[in-house]
Amino acid sequence: RCEYLTRPSGIDVSHPHFSWKIASKERSVYQQAYRIIVSDKHSGIQTKSSDCWDSGWVESDHAVNLKYEGAPLVGNHTYYWRVCAVINGREVWSKSSVFHTGLFSETDWKAQWISVKEDIIHQSPLFRKPFFIEKKIKEAYIYVTAAGFYELYINGQKVDDDVLNPVVTDYRKTVLYSAYDVTGLLKKGENAFGIMLGNGAYNMHIVEDRYSWSDSKPMGTPCFMLQMNVVFDDGSETTVTSGEGWKYTTGPVTFNNIYGGEDYDARHEVQGWSSAKTDDFGWKPAVIVPGPGGKPKWQSVPIEVTETLTPVAQTHPSEGVYLFDLGQNIAGWWRIGVKGKAGQTIRIRGAETLNNELFSKSLENGDSLSVNLRYHSHVWTDYTLKSNKKEIYEPHFFYTGYRYIEVITNDRTDLVELTTEGRVVRSALESTDTWTSSNELLNWIHEAGRWSQMGNLVGYPTDCPHREKGAYTGDGQMIAETSMHDFGMAPFYVNWLNDMRDAREVNGRIPNTSPTIVGGMGGGVAWGSAYILIPWWMYHYYNDIQTLETHYPTMKKYIDYLQNLARTDTKPDEPYIINYFDGYWYSLGEWCSPGRGDCPNHDVVNTFYYYYGVLLMSKIAHLLGKHDDANQYAALSDTIKNEFNTRFFNPETFTYGLDYVY
Repeated sequence: RCEYLTRPSGIDVSHPHFSWKIASKERSVYQQAYRIIVSDKHSGIQTKSSDCWDSGWVESDHAVNLKYEGAPLVGNHTYYWRVCAVINGREVWSKSSVFHTGLFSETDWKAQWISVKEDIIHQSPLFRKPFFIEKKIKEAYIYVTAAGFYELYINGQKVDDDVLNPVVTDYRKTVLYSAYDVTGLLKKGENAFGIMLGNGAYNMHIVEDRYSWSDSKPMGTPCFMLQMNVVFDDGSETTVTSGEGWKYTTGPVTFNNIYGGEDYDARHEVQGWSSAKTDDFGWKPAVIVPGPGGKPKWQSVPIEVTETLTPVAQTHPSEGVYLFDLGQNIAGWWRIGVKGKAGQTIRIRGAETLNNELFSKSLENGDSLSVNLRYHSHVWTDYTLKSNKKEIYEPHFFYTGYRYIEVITNDRTDLVELTTEGRVVRSALESTDTWTSSNELLNWIHEAGRWSQMGNLVGYPTDCPHREKGAYTGDGQMIAETSMHDFGMAPFYVNWLNDMRDAREVNGRIPNTSPTIVGGMGGGVAWGSAYILIPWWMYHYYNDIQTLETHYPTMKKYIDYLQNLARTDTKPDEPYIINYFDGYWYSLGEWCSPGRGDCPNHDVVNTFYYYYGVLLMSKIAHLLGKHDDANQYAALSDTIKNEFNTRFFNPETFTYGLDYVY
């Protein structure tokens, strides 16, 4: 693997890291040494030659995150690599693998940001640009990003399986780009790009009759930037970019809100809109815009539809009303197959429970969808049929959490045909967990935990997939070690740690959500300390020292912030106990003890995380060769520990703080 991934496209580092795993049916197999070779010629790597780098023989059993040490690689280039390992005294070569570098700096981008001329609140515009290919293509890679969401098409075909693309960030600081090998989608002669834009978290509005987050504030009209670099067989090159010459029009998505749902009027579909020979008379010229301001960075892990569930039960409560049970709570959306009357509209809603009850149950006759919560009752997708034939629809720019699906026709007449499916949507992380037991209860608990994680791995760890969709750092760090055992989390956390760094405030504080789409308040030390804990676990589980190196300066600023919190007017030189309390949000303790309406023991919980963070910083500084820092953090952590035990430990009850903190 290169940068944690198999055959990645678009990596934006000039000195990547390599990993491999030894597979053998024999026992007591071990690696004694390794040799890595890198070439930009496939023929060279097949003959075990290395025109870019040869590590030489390294006596080591390490096989994870080993750094390329050759001359800096160049952007927009394909490289091949192999590893030879000495295993039980025998040299064994791997098969060759490949990776493609992306655009390393902003100067590599020749494209311009473009958008519509007028402000758009709810609709999803369609963009297109024809272009001509004169010669036979050797390879073609496209790099694309957006403020908001996008779907990319070439010659009428979607180029990828990604959805909700790109992952939400603080667009003012970072925008994530994806890279695709589109060689097979191009043809000699006329071709065309097509892009459909969605609002995502960039253009969030409060909508009166739909569920929307109360702090929703639009940052601007969605826009995108695209660049395709083409290499021909004769060695010549060309570049096609976003900029002048693009056109746009309105499309079938008439409403899209990441919280409230999506409306799709199939009568407004534009046939062949992303194909080369479509007549785009009447389309408007796209305009060049400044863009959101963020620096383009490679998106290593896309969001995808990873599974499709069929209902385990269904009922027909009344004419024009249908109810389906997937048998599993999921994050994602629905896909319907429907046959009715042209112009008929059906409304699809989802919920986690029935009959306004607290817990889910098997669907039975007489049940109804829960509507007591706005994120169920006021979240839906409306689909308007264009014909009397069967039509297929699933949302493009929205997701939610649900188990049950309700379908209602606007005229309360029955449909000719209706099928539904549940589409599981999450970050496309490899499942690495193979745990099972002979105890069915333990298996059920374990599987429930996996589904809970999958429902909250949508670009970053969320608190829930329906109400807030927030990247809460406390929630994310509490589950991080478990997630690292269940999924290949490393590239996911690399991106999320960048979000935390982007969200850091001037005083060093890490907000309780990063990126800050919702929340953004203090949360307490258990929240911000995700920025210390996760890099440490990245090193512990993945031998990832580069993440520690990258984030160490900002991690130091966060520890400085905690020290300032611990200082008081009476003891400004003794920053050991964090008992700062603002009344609630900036100093959460336990969240929340059963039966209590507040969050007690904030000083116990906050000071403990303060101690643990400083202790880890002493270890991290030592690993990075920053020995003065390591000694200072070690001394500080010892003092915090002693003060903590003196202040909070009760030798009679053997508890810390209040009786229900253990």
